[in-house]
Amino acid sequence: MFCSLSGKPTTNPVISPKSKRIFDRDTLLGYLKSNNNTDPITEESLTEEELIIVETDPIPLVKHTTATSIPSLLSSLQNEWDALALEVFQLRKQLVTAKEELSVALYHHDAAVRVAAKAIWERDEARKGLQELAGNISNGDAVMPDAEKLEESAPEEETFESRIVSAQKELFQKHKSKKVKSKFDLNADIEIKEPEIIWTNEIKDSDIIDFERNETINRTLITLSNYVVLLVQNDDGKQIHKFDQINEPIVTTGWIKNVAYVVSESRILFENDNSAELKDIQTAKPHPSLPLLIIQTLEELRVYDVDKQKFVYTIPISFKQLDIHVDGDLLAGTNGHVIEIYNLSKGEKVLTLDLVPQDSNITQLQFGPNGYWLLASYGQHIAVVDLRKGTIANTIEVDGEVPIADFTVDPTSTLISVASARSIILFQYSKKARSWTKTNESSVSSILKAKFTSGSKIFVANDKSILQVSLAQ
Repeated sequence: MFCSLSGKPTTNPVISPKSKRIFDRDTLLGYLKSNNNTDPITEESLTEEELIIVETDPIPLVKHTTATSIPSLLSSLQNEWDALALEVFQLRKQLVTAKEELSVALYHHDAAVRVAAKAIWERDEARKGLQELAGNISNGDAVMPDAEKLEESAPEEETFESRIVSAQKELFQKHKSKKVKSKFDLNADIEIKEPEIIWTNEIKDSDIIDFERNETINRTLITLSNYVVLLVQNDDGKQIHKFDQINEPIVTTGWIKNVAYVVSESRILFENDNSAELKDIQTAKPHPSLPLLIIQTLEELRVYDVDKQKFVYTIPISFKQLDIHVDGDLLAGTNGHVIEIYNLSKGEKVLTLDLVPQDSNITQLQFGPNGYWLLASYGQHIAVVDLRKGTIANTIEVDGEVPIADFTVDPTSTLISVASARSIILFQYSKKARSWTKTNESSVSSILKAKFTSGSKIFVANDKSILQVSLAQ
C-alpha cells in the first residue's frame, strides 16, 4: 500500500473516512497537527480517533541503510523525509489552484485580444478611407461623402456586454489590491454599545419603513409609510430633498453615482428630477460602478442607463429577491428555496443552487463583500453559500420563532449583524474553526433594517427612529 501524501509504501496504513484515501499513520498525524486537523484531500475536519486502521500481513519493507546506523541520525532523516513529502503535497495543491486561475486569466486575455483585433481592423479601414480620399483630392475629383453614410460608418457604440465585462475586470482588480482588514480581534468577543438615536420621524401619520445611507456624501434616504421619501443630511438631520409626488407603494431606494433614486411600482425618480416609467416593478439594484439600474418586473429583468436615460438591456427572467455581485457581472435571484445565478453580461444562467430546505422561502439575498460568499436568509436561518464549491459553508440560526427581519455583512466579511423584531445580534467568523458564532446581542424594539458602515458602526431603523450602534472591544 502507498501513502496518498508521501507516495511511498507504508507499513502502518490508515484510511481517512472523509476522503476514503490510504495514508501512512505517522505522516498523516504530522499533517493533521500542522493543518488544524483537516483532511488533506477534502479539507474536512478529521481527528486521530476517526482514522481506520488497515490490518496487513507483517511483510517488512526493505530499508536502504547508509554506512551509519545511529538511531538519532535515522530519526532525523525520517523527519526530513516526512516534511519533504508534506511540502510536495502542498505544492501539488497550489499547482491545481494556479492552473484554475491561469485558465480564467487566459479567458480574459482572449476576450481582450478580440476587442483589440476589432479596434485594429477599424483603424485600418479608417486609414484606407483617408488614403482614398487623399488620392481623390490630388486628382481633383474628390467628392464630399454623404452625411447619412458618415453616420453609418461612425464607430460602433460600446456594447452592454463589453461595458459589464470591462467594469468587472476593474472591480476585481480593485477588490484584489485593496483588501479590507478588520479592526477587531476575531478571537475575542465584541461589545455592542447602547444604541444612539440620530434621527426621529416627526411627520404625523407616518412610519419609517426603510433607509439607505451614503457615507461618501454624508446623506441618508428615508422611506416613510405615506409614500414620501426624505433626503436628509447625516450630521444634523436637515432635509435636503423630498420625493412627495409618488402616490403609490415604494419598492426600493438607493444611490447611483451619489445621485439618490426612488423606485415605486411603476416609476423611477431621481434626485436631479429625471424619471422613467415601467410597469409592475418588483425590486431594483444598482450596478456597483456603472450608471446602471437593474430592475425586476413581473415578467423580465430590465437594465436602465441613468446617463442615457433609457432602457438598454432585457433578460427574460423573473425573481422576487435578487442581488448583484460586488464585481458587477453576476446576478443571484430566487422565487422560493432555489437560487439561480446569471451572467449579467450574456444573460445566461451559470449556476443553480438547491441547498436550503424545500419548504423554506428565501426572503433576502446578499453577496458577501469578499466575493465568494452568497448569504440567503429564510425563517430564523441564514445560509452562507461558498460559491467556489457550490455548497453551504455554514448555517447561522437565530433563537426564537420570530423570522429574521434583515441582516447586513461588514466590509471585511467577518461580521454579520442580524436584525430581529426585538434585538440586534452580532455574529463573527472564526478562520480557525471556519464557522460563525454569536458574540453579542443588544435589545432594540421593532427593528426593520440594519446597515453596516465601513467603520465599526451599525445603523438600524425601527418605525419611529434611525439609531447608531457602535461596536467596541
